[in-house]
Amino acid sequence: MAVSKSPSSGSFTSVAAAAATYIGAVVGAGFASGKEIYLFFTSLGAASRPGIVVSAFLFVLAGGALLDLSRNLKRDDIEGLLGATLGGIGVRLLTPAMMAFIYGALAIMLAGGGSLSHTGASLDRDIGIIITATIVCVIVLNGSGGILLSNLVIVPVMAAVMLYTATTVLIHPEMSGPDMTGVGWMYEGQWICSIWAPVIYTSYNLLLVMGMLAAIGNRIPGSRSAYFSATAGGVGIGLLLGIINEAMLRSPDAIADSEIPMLAMAALRGRGVQLAYQIAVYMAMITSATSAAYTIGKRLGPIVNSSPSRVGAWITVLAVPLARRGFTTLLTHIYPLAGYIGIPMLSAIIIRYLVVKLAARAGMSPRNKHR
Repeated sequence: MAVSKSPSSGSFTSVAAAAATYIGAVVGAGFASGKEIYLFFTSLGAASRPGIVVSAFLFVLAGGALLDLSRNLKRDDIEGLLGATLGGIGVRLLTPAMMAFIYGALAIMLAGGGSLSHTGASLDRDIGIIITATIVCVIVLNGSGGILLSNLVIVPVMAAVMLYTATTVLIHPEMSGPDMTGVGWMYEGQWICSIWAPVIYTSYNLLLVMGMLAAIGNRIPGSRSAYFSATAGGVGIGLLLGIINEAMLRSPDAIADSEIPMLAMAALRGRGVQLAYQIAVYMAMITSATSAAYTIGKRLGPIVNSSPSRVGAWITVLAVPLARRGFTTLLTHIYPLAGYIGIPMLSAIIIRYLVVKLAARAGMSPRNKHR
């Protein structure tokens, strides 16, 4: 039996690229707004800190399992990976649920665009949603060429602005205040919230990035490389979560009742930082919405005998009425629901991964029999 070696200098690039892709896939527009971090962590008060540790551990564990399982099974597509773990029935049940969640995420991004337009330009939220949807339609109708390129530019810029905003709040005592001491938004009065909330948070995020992890897993040179990638990615996500959470814990007055807490904290550093943050988050919301629309279009295009771009544009238009429900309302309901849906899927993936590893230890060839 071949033994997996530690990543060499030759494989370092692929490991680093996989880790960066993992972080970039999770640190999207919802993350940058600060609202989902507030809902799942900061609203727990001091209990948010161990919750972030739990979440980072789960990102490492589940991300490593997905990468290594994809590598072992030689599958680089999400349906192949789901078929190998859940079987044909599982794929038929889960795929529509995943498409519905992506549609919900699209509506959340459009609603976020409306909120940003209202906050930064004093536009009516509905007008902001329509403008955002129009931009997304134009990009989608021009194909997928610019989506990956825009992510490569937007995600690093967004992460840099996020870190600058959060760290300046932390290092300036005049911006700090007492830690928030609220209880969980879903779990009032229950101690288990500090464990259950990060499980749901990690679950729905992995549901979103599963396809990307499946695609890059086949390029990982070995099992240890897969876990080096997942460890670097999970720790990076955890550090970003921790820094932003600490900044929000110390700025309860600034973020109170804000739909976009990080933008409220950016305003503490002046109009220039606030404007930079607003532009970065808005661009990220456009990119996330475009990716979601194109993903649905690519899935439904062959079914309705139309191009992915055209279907994606129509899906964007159909998401506008849902987006009018509001950024916070949609995020509060859709993301937790997706997290519950993702828990059995992730459990099945981890179980299947353990089966594959045990088969490998026993000298068996872990081949995928699902076709």
